[in-house]
Amino acid sequence: GMSGVKVTDCDAASGATAYAGATGENGGNNENWDFISDVASWIGGTSGDFTAPANWSGLSAPKAGTVVSIVAGDNEQITVTVPATTNAEFASLLLIAADGGSATLVAKGALATSGDVTVDARGILILDKYEDTGVAPNRIGGNFVVKSGGKVTHSGPAATENAKVHLAVEGDFRIEEGGTINVSGKGYAMTKG
Repeated sequence: GMSGVKVTDCDAASGATAYAGATGENGGNNENWDFISDVASWIGGTSGDFTAPANWSGLSAPKAGTVVSIVAGDNEQITVTVPATTNAEFASLLLIAADGGSATLVAKGALATSGDVTVDARGILILDKYEDTGVAPNRIGGNFVVKSGGKVTHSGPAATENAKVHLAVEGDFRIEEGGTINVSGKGYAMTKG
């Protein structure tokens, strides 16, 4: 996604939706462009504070309806943590890192998207929120894709049961070869439970 750009005569129909951000200007004759959704890209380096406005493009922490991307460069290890007191509500989410890097989102609170979630190469999605009632607190309104090198897990192990991957996907759910959902060794800590 971009932000604050003017787009004219651009056909993006052959790929994924292109985002110009709510501050983008639609010059007309554009196919498959979104000029409504806000766009937030992580720029905070390795600090990890999801709520700090300075850590996001546009200097505003993502709010409901925002297209969110966390992209790590070569050998860059980024871990962004959404506190348990904050629900992450996005339009979509992308996690991806270049060689030697990792782009991790730790959702201590509920994660909800109206659109797609893509956990791409060296992206890690850690979902810790769960409900014993059976209603999944983490909801993806679009498609969920875990690409080769992507990983979904939770933060365990611990002395108490404090995290589970508890997720509902309303669209298609695809795990590509080399992608994983792995909670091995994430139950109770040794001699607990």
